[in-house]
Amino acid sequence: MLDEPDAYLDALSRATLERQLVQNTRNGSMVLISTHDPDMAVRLARRLFAIEEGTLHELSLVDGPKAIIDLLTGDAGEELSV
Repeated sequence: MLDEPDAYLDALSRATLERQLVQNTRNGSMVLISTHDPDMAVRLARRLFAIEEGTLHELSLVDGPKAIIDLLTGDAGEELSV
């Protein structure tokens, strides 16, 4: 579980981190990332969720960052019960 893993990293370190995370998932690990960077989330995610006002939403990876914008503007993805 990683919270904002790319915070304060330069571009080279960020790319190295992302390659390592992808490699870890290919080796069978599950990685849970909390981030405010929608581009990073879409690049790395197999499933994408967002929490908005206490509600967990599963977002479309097909829509990419647009799904996050839709959530913020009121056209959210599927609401999940937790």
